[in-house]
Amino acid sequence: MLYQTHEIQRAGLKACFGMATVSLRFQSSLMRAFNMASLANELDAVAEITHRISKDYPKPSFGLNSAFVHEEVILDKPFGSLLHFRRDTTRNDPKILLVAPMSGHYATLLRSLVRDLLPHHDVYITDWKSARDVPSAHGDFSLEDYTAYLHDFMTALGPDVHVTGISQSTVPVLTVTALMASQKSAVQPASITLMCGPIDTRVAPTSIGQFAKEKPLDWFRKNVIATVPQAYPGAGRSVYPGFMQLLGLKLNDMERHTRAITDLYNHVRNDNQVEADKIRSHYDEYDAMMDSSASFYLDTIEQVFQTHTLARGVMTWRDQVVDPSAITKTALLTIEGEKDSICGLGQTMAAHRLCSNLPTKMRFAHVEPGAGHYDVIDARRITGFVRDVAKQAGMTYDQIPDCAALPPQYAQETAIRIQGGNNDNTGARIIHIPPKPNTA
Repeated sequence: MLYQTHEIQRAGLKACFGMATVSLRFQSSLMRAFNMASLANELDAVAEITHRISKDYPKPSFGLNSAFVHEEVILDKPFGSLLHFRRDTTRNDPKILLVAPMSGHYATLLRSLVRDLLPHHDVYITDWKSARDVPSAHGDFSLEDYTAYLHDFMTALGPDVHVTGISQSTVPVLTVTALMASQKSAVQPASITLMCGPIDTRVAPTSIGQFAKEKPLDWFRKNVIATVPQAYPGAGRSVYPGFMQLLGLKLNDMERHTRAITDLYNHVRNDNQVEADKIRSHYDEYDAMMDSSASFYLDTIEQVFQTHTLARGVMTWRDQVVDPSAITKTALLTIEGEKDSICGLGQTMAAHRLCSNLPTKMRFAHVEPGAGHYDVIDARRITGFVRDVAKQAGMTYDQIPDCAALPPQYAQETAIRIQGGNNDNTGARIIHIPPKPNTA
């Protein structure tokens, strides 16, 4: 009844706060008619907040279609598709696959990353679908199925692709790369970039990780899994609802979100629409959430946060052992935020320990000072890494065009700069690889 109760409450809030918003805006227009601008702005500010409580947040569009960029689906599957941002150009640019996390937000959360990469990369992205919109006839979707989807996507793009995993998706990205290496596949990716992901949650555990570890799996099954109501195509499907995921994310960083709403109120009250629009745009994206398949969610809780199968070297996929030490041909970059409250510092860097047979010259890492979980998603770091890897592998690309949207210090093809460690003959800097944690 969890989902049904939420839908009833949402309908009630929408009706109540919707009427309040209309009333407040009507009163505001009256105040302006009587030249009471200050009071009108105050009413507008209150109306803004009530409107955001009552409005729906549908899946956003990428909005990148233009005369020069065209969105096209390369592979379409029930729970997600491989989307290509095809450009009208003959340029020979690096092929990038962005693997969006399936952790509530839609792939459009990476819109700015796609936009910044487009001038000098051939960009693809995994566009996951909300489980509530997938008819139950298509069956279940587990972490193993997610891995299979990614395996198909990466195979379709070939060995010259550079794959970027972000947050939750770093685990399946490393998993598929390890499987391809063990199989001696001809389509192993040229590089993988892992950004702020839970590769080994035993390292620097966060409050989210601790909560996931301490509660028995059956607790999650009973308390956060719900059944999709009849109003949706996926009626009857068991899911981890998007509204529950959003609540968890906001509670984890309540101070920041409260400050943002307060700032929005003040910007509207002071008639500063430029700054208000920035916050509106961010939360129109942030508050649009998708439901995750219950199986996928519970698999993630169990394997990533409770039993640490990948980190301990005991993960299997379709009876095949997932062995990251088999990776020897795919360069690795890990990127972390110093102040990440979701994936603690060192959790992503643990991938270097797992990829123990990868040559040192193919290992890269970056820690962004003072950065949180969402602050490290930056096209500049991927660009520098990919271009450096290409040089090492003898891959040639066209020069970055002068019109590319990159700051001057990244305008040339240079290796990404790494904090700490020692220089080697590539010109890049290699991070110290931490020892294996002692905890079980």
